[in-house]
Amino acid sequence: MNAWQRGVAHLVIKAWKNGIASGCAFRIALGLVTASLRRMTKTPALSPEYVSDIVQMALSDHVSFHDIRREYGMAEKDVKALMRQTLKTGSYRAWRKRVRDFGDRRENYK
Repeated sequence: MNAWQRGVAHLVIKAWKNGIASGCAFRIALGLVTASLRRMTKTPALSPEYVSDIVQMALSDHVSFHDIRREYGMAEKDVKALMRQTLKTGSYRAWRKRVRDFGDRRENYK
């Protein structure tokens, strides 16, 4: 959830606690928050062994997203979402930076 979504969620919860949780604006805000949460949880349910294998493959500099898709059927965006859920925030950012930097230099990287 990004900063904007956290802000909206905070305002929705605050309005609900203060008893002003009614009206069109509240329903819109609540809809935005629930839609964002729904989008965030669309990674497929995988066994811990598969998650471990996918994370190892994604962290490897020698395995492309295409290889992961061929073996596990996960698209690049799903692998990124799984990595975001699995890794610590700093580790995820470092991994994304490495993938992005190498991808800019080499056409066939990830």
